[in-house]
Amino acid sequence: MSVPGWKEEELEIETVGGNLNITGKHTEDTVEEQAQWIYRGIRKADFQLSFSLPEHTKVNNAKLEQGLLLVEIYQEIPESEKPKKIAIESKQKALEHKS
Repeated sequence: MSVPGWKEEELEIETVGGNLNITGKHTEDTVEEQAQWIYRGIRKADFQLSFSLPEHTKVNNAKLEQGLLLVEIYQEIPESEKPKKIAIESKQKALEHKS
């Protein structure tokens, strides 16, 4: 996610009930508040985004690098829900095992 000019302390990431919420609350520097701008290249406005996560999805970590917020998520399927292969036995195999 592109967040140019944002600092780590201005961003919040949380998971709530199957949703990933990303919130940005801009804190103006006192110098910026008092300055009169002719042109401001990057305008920062508070934002909140919410993404629905698939079942069994977990957020591993997050990084802020060069204006990009990287959120690492992975899906962890419980053993009880993973596909299982069932061996097929024939009468021929059963007779061979008894011998």
